Amino acid sequence: MYNQLMSFLGASNSYFTYVQDGERMEIWVRGKDWFPILISKVKDDRYRITWGGIVYRDVNTDKGLKHVLRICQTISSDIAHINPVC
Repeated sequence: MYNQLMSFLGASNSYFTYVQDGERMEIWVRGKDWFPILISKVKDDRYRITWGGIVYRDVNTDKGLKHVLRICQTISSDIAHINPVC
């Protein structure tokens, strides 16, 4: 899951930075003082994903990717709406 997220974040988006360390990944919104999206591997193919008050416990890789990408797309859309590029 981490490799897929790093590919997505590195190739398609300048709104995010990330740190991946072993079984844990933090995705930060660039230029914002917000909580990071935290992804922690809890066991084989099972992850816990949190962002602020949102918590997805014990999800598999496919659902985890879906949740994280949805959060990132929502944030990107909101930032683009607030700060449109001219």
